Amino acid sequence: MLRLITAVLVLALLSGCATTPPPPSPPHQARSDYLRAHMTWTVAMSLVAVTPHEKFKARVQWQHMPQHYTIKMRDFIGRTVAVVEGKPDLVVAKTSKGQRYQNVDADHLLAELTGLDLPVNGLKYWLLGLVDPHLSHEVYQTGAQGLPQVIKQAGWTIRYQAYENVGPVAMANTIMLDQDDISLRVKISRWQLPISDE
Repeated sequence: MLRLITAVLVLALLSGCATTPPPPSPPHQARSDYLRAHMTWTVAMSLVAVTPHEKFKARVQWQHMPQHYTIKMRDFIGRTVAVVEGKPDLVVAKTSKGQRYQNVDADHLLAELTGLDLPVNGLKYWLLGLVDPHLSHEVYQTGAQGLPQVIKQAGWTIRYQAYENVGPVAMANTIMLDQDDISLRVKISRWQLPISDE
């Protein structure tokens, strides 16, 4: 169980805090510009991971700032499972059993803990409806309202099933991520973004 908990947790990590470069699709310039300019945000979500052999559910709170982030994972009855803190040059994971793991990169930390080779760094961008600018992408598809609908990148297919207005922008509240026999289901209960000065 610890192996899968760690795998799901690290899937939510960032390896760096660099500013996102310009988005690939001009129709979303205003929305993407806002998200790039306001890199302080908090999201509360439930996460379900399904593999051929296991299913895991957790509640996650992710507080992100330009040079630091904190991710708290709890089970569905409220017990803390792990806390992750990340800076540009260090990622540290601490479990409820007192175990501590660290690495300079989230991808490497995942491989060290689980033996899995997954591109975990994209999730920071995918939650926001942006492609990871450090990787090539196969598909960036929008819906009728010009909002991201499907992204295919790094072997993952990310589908945005529902949105809600959060301040001046629409943010996804239901996201499905699939790669081969691994599925992640993200249901976001709360986005907190900075209030626009405009």
